[in-house]
This record gives sequence, structure tokens and C-alpha cells, in this order.
Amino acid sequence: MPAFILLFPWTLNMAAPADAAPAAVVTEVVEPEALFDEAWLVGAEGVRVRRATSTNEVGLDEDAHFALDGGARALGGRLRLDGAAELYWDLDGARPGGDGGLRSVHDSRGPVELLVHTLELGWGGGVVQRAAVGRLTVEEGWPMTLDGVALAVSPLAGLADDALHGARRSRAFFSAGRTVHFYETGAAGAELFEDWAVSAGVDLVTADAMKLQLDVRGLFEDSATGGFDGSAGAALFLRALDLAQAKLWGRTLDDQVMGVGARARLGEPGGDLGADVEVSMQPATLGEVALAADPYFLVLGESLPHWRARADVFAGTDLGIAKGALHAGAQARANLVDDEQAFNRNSGRVYALAQATDLLLPGVFVAADVAWDTVLAPSVDDLLGASDGRIALGGSVGYQRAGLRAELGTAWDRYKYTYYRDVLELADVRTVYGALGVRALEWLRIQARASVEVFDRTETTVQVTLVQDLGVTR
Repeated sequence: MPAFILLFPWTLNMAAPADAAPAAVVTEVVEPEALFDEAWLVGAEGVRVRRATSTNEVGLDEDAHFALDGGARALGGRLRLDGAAELYWDLDGARPGGDGGLRSVHDSRGPVELLVHTLELGWGGGVVQRAAVGRLTVEEGWPMTLDGVALAVSPLAGLADDALHGARRSRAFFSAGRTVHFYETGAAGAELFEDWAVSAGVDLVTADAMKLQLDVRGLFEDSATGGFDGSAGAALFLRALDLAQAKLWGRTLDDQVMGVGARARLGEPGGDLGADVEVSMQPATLGEVALAADPYFLVLGESLPHWRARADVFAGTDLGIAKGALHAGAQARANLVDDEQAFNRNSGRVYALAQATDLLLPGVFVAADVAWDTVLAPSVDDLLGASDGRIALGGSVGYQRAGLRAELGTAWDRYKYTYYRDVLELADVRTVYGALGVRALEWLRIQARASVEVFDRTETTVQVTLVQDLGVTR
């Protein structure tokens, strides 16, 4: 009997916000729980079976996945404890590679792999916005995961809300520790690419509608030569009431420009009419050092100089028989100098998407999209040199109401990247999927998903998921 059948009663996968407690299932507090203002624990056990068929071979892969995500708040929410971890178990003991191409980023770690994503003890509130120790994420500047400490202070936090036009939200921040990466592609990578990192900076809020963030960072290598890399960044955040938001940013690495970009959003948050526009350029080749802050970078390889842009316009309205929404936009990416290669593709896409919810009956939803997908020429001045244009169609239909969600859908991708499942770049992929989720109890969800991906081989994936949400509130 396959191992996954024996494991089925405990199978599942999970995802829950680390900063928000799930629905409480205990409403009366007993004495031990009085220590906390709130606490939560989400447990997940899952199993996944993949089967790949190609001209010459058939592959089969069985894996289990266990996860915990929890936290607690005390002393009015100022004292915080957060943790998240995952364990991957290769049930069939296979080392994929020749068996239908079912590679995994976990293969080099052996049959069992434990990943601790977060284990942080912190304090926050008033002048001290954050004082934390453990495995934590630094959000300022270029986000990174560290085993270390983080501190953020707001000296003007005690001022009245209208004092100095928002300057009370200005703050200084600092972090130090050892970088953490979760998905190295080689067995030796676990320590080879870890460095000591120190960063510091300020958020200068000069008005309610404007914030300037400045930061510097140093990466100290463990090598005998004691290598050092420095990086500095600046970001300007602008807001006009609730109608428009914008961000302009730039970053350097040693003596080169790492990247520059701008993003703007028009429309009220949650409104029925608006637009998103974003453009960025990376003029330098970024390799291991530049991307070392990213805990997943070793799966990606180096990033070549390129530019990218996207625009999306959306509108929503009540049609009487349904709540409708329309999206129309374009996306583009092209290398500045080099020819395209894996993970560095030139692409262009113009699309339209229509969605309807509560169509005729409460809970019924449908979506359909059409896109013109092309391969762009490398030069920004030669966009008309696009080639290999294709019309791509996709869509979904489903029902969601009273603890039940069911969905069927399909999509096409010129290139598809599944970084945490398969380290290869997949091309010309048609995906058909079905998903079913049921809330069996107030604290228990059962989810199942099956998908078929057709490219140079056919890959079928079936995954069963149980999620238990346990919460305690006072």
C-alpha cells in the first residue's frame, strides 16, 4: 500500500496570516490563558502525489508536508511571540531527476527537511516600535531574513496626532544577524552563501502625505579574505488623500546601480474604479551577493540587466444579476543587452479579464480572460520587433458559500516557474485544475486540489489538505 494512503488521516497543507489570529474557538478563558490577550495556532498536515509521463518514461513522486504557524500577544499587544515552521517528508524515498523530471528543491536535503521560517520574540508600542530577537524578517529597504536582532524607535511617538503634520511617525531602525536561505539548489549551499548582515536607516515623515525612507546595509563574508559588500537605498512614498498613492525608489550595490523604479495607484482603496502603473529598470547583472538578502534566491540564479513595466485599469459595478468587474492592461519585460535565457525572458502581454460574482445565484462566480502574448525584442526602441505572438485563453467557474468552495479552471503560460517545487523553467504550459474546500468543523477545513499540466510532458498533481485553526482570546 502506498505510504500516502497510510498517512491520509493526518494529511494537509496550510496557509494563514502570521499577523492575524484565526477565528476563536474558545470564548471562555481559563486561568492559564489569562497570560495572553490573544493566542492562535494553525496546524497543517498534507500529502501530494505527482505523476509525470513523457515519451520515454513515467515518474511518480509522493511527499508529505507538515506545518505549524502560531503566535501570542500579551500586555496589551506589546509583547509578541510568532513562530512558523514546515517539515517536508519524501514518502517514497525517490530521488527525482530521471523519473519523468519530478525534481524538487528539497531533494538535496535528504528524505526529511525542517524549515523554521520565523521564531521571533518581540516588543512594540510607543517610542519603541520594534525590539525583536530570533529568526525574523527585516522589511525595510531590501527585505531579508536573519537570525539576529531588529530595533525600530520613534522618538516623537508621544506627540499629539496633529503635531508636526505627521512627523510623530518618523523612526529609526537597525538590524544585525546572519542571513537565512531556505531553498539552496546544492547540498553545500546551506552555509556557503550565508553572510553576516548589518543594516540601519530612517523613515522621515514630513507630512501626512509623504514619507522618505533611507537605509544602508553591509554584508560581511565568512571567507578568508573577509569580503564586504555595501548597499544603500532610498524610497519616497506619496499619498494624495485616499485617491492616489505613489512610490519612487532606487538602490545601489557597491559602485553600481542595483535598480530604480516607480509605482502609482489611482482610486480609493477597495473602490470600483482605478488604475495601477509600475515601471522599473535593473541596469546591472545581479548575482549571488546582490540577491543574498532573498531567502529563495539560490533557486533563481543570476538576474540579467532588464527593464519591466505593467499597467492595469479596473472597473466594477452591480449588474443586477451579478457583481461585475473588468480589468484591462499590459505587461512587458526585456533584457537590456544580453539575449534571453532561462529565468531571464523577454515577454509582452496585453490582456482583458472579466469577473462576475453572485451570478444569478448567491455564491456563484465566473471569470474569463483573453491575452495577446509575445516575445519582445531586447531594445526598448524596437518594441515592434515582437515575435511568436499567441492568443491565450483562460477562465474559471465555481461556488463559494457557507463553508464550501468548489472551483474548476484553466490557464496558459508561455513560461511557468514553480520555484519551490521544480527548479526548472517550464515552457508552453496549459494547466487545468479543480479544487474543493469544506469547513467540516468550526476549527477544521478539508481541502483537495487536482491539476494537470501539459508541456513537454504531462504532469498530474493531487493534493489533500487539512487545516486546523485553534484560537484563544480574552
